[in-house]
Amino acid sequence: MGSTMTTIDATELHDFESALKRRGIPEADFALKEQEQPIRGEALQPILGTVTVTYMKTGIALTYQTGHRSSWPAEFERDLDAGRFEK
Repeated sequence: MGSTMTTIDATELHDFESALKRRGIPEADFALKEQEQPIRGEALQPILGTVTVTYMKTGIALTYQTGHRSSWPAEFERDLDAGRFEK
């Protein structure tokens, strides 16, 4: 029987929000959509998934790996600085 768990923890969410705050960007300008990878079986497994971050003003969406040992907030911040959410 499969089950899912969240792959974004409170610290990662805080890092995401802090990156926006430092740049004066309202959180409401971005939407997060998490896709969790199902956990199969009973054995211990790392929790993995993806998060798609959409900039509402441009519609540009980038997807990052989440879960065990991910660094998606830092990757998001680099993409933000590189202008990857701008048209």
